[in-house]
Amino acid sequence: DGMDQARKWVLPSLAVGAFSAAVSYQIYTAFKEEVDSPQAAFNRDIQAKTNRAMIERLKHMRMITKERVEETFFAIDRANYTDCDTPYFERAAPIGFNATISSPHIHALSLDLLEDKLVPGAKVLDVGSGSGFMSACMAHLVGPTGHVYGIEHVDELVQQSLKNITADCNHLQHLITLKVGDGLKGLPDQGPFDCIYVGAAAESILQPLVDQLKPNGRLLIPVGPPDGFHQLMQVDVDSDFKVTVKNLGSVRFVPLTDHTSQVTGSNRGGIARYSEVGDGQHVLILPKVIPAPDSKPEDYNVVIHKDA
Repeated sequence: DGMDQARKWVLPSLAVGAFSAAVSYQIYTAFKEEVDSPQAAFNRDIQAKTNRAMIERLKHMRMITKERVEETFFAIDRANYTDCDTPYFERAAPIGFNATISSPHIHALSLDLLEDKLVPGAKVLDVGSGSGFMSACMAHLVGPTGHVYGIEHVDELVQQSLKNITADCNHLQHLITLKVGDGLKGLPDQGPFDCIYVGAAAESILQPLVDQLKPNGRLLIPVGPPDGFHQLMQVDVDSDFKVTVKNLGSVRFVPLTDHTSQVTGSNRGGIARYSEVGDGQHVLILPKVIPAPDSKPEDYNVVIHKDA
């Protein structure tokens, strides 16, 4: 029929105009002071120690500009979604199985960009739901008449994320359905969706996810090679199924991968990981995140503890 025919378009060229340039510049200027060097970024004295301090920093950096997003960050506490002892620091944190919870600024920026689609009653898909943090945030935004579906290919992460949500916001649990499956394919049996968020980088915009958007729906997905920087892409489908793609600037995510690569660690190019460097010292290797178009890949080496 006409709808099926409308879905068979080819994605247009990337719209890198004044809007995306402005967003890239905004991200760059916000981060120039925050993470200008490994020493600055991991200095405990300048990092947030509380959820409120983290939110204030994100507002100062213009990562949170919407009132509803700010309210969501107060309602959903990041500390309940990672065992890391510094949950509010501006960096990704390991959650097991070579997965991470993204940096606070990534979550804040993403929710800000999706806020006008995360309206009461909306149906949402969270691809690579990981810790469950973004699923909980989006459930808070869509409210009691909405629903969030999360998909994650590691069953243990799904079970842990359910525990995280129960501990943090049990009143939202009935609004969230988390499934074990292949996020590359989405959840066609539950679609279409008003909004789809992808929390890991794909090598291209995933057509199955675009196909699962409702009219006036939005997909937010990082795109690029597994071991490198990525472009944050916003894909909008209008009421006539016309597709618009915007490049919102450079970011860095862990790669969207298959179950085997995930659990064996063979996708470690962009994954936070621990390494022993001798003399009992263990180092946490984290991707350096400076989301500016002219950034070059660089890793931090941060000594986190020394064996007794």
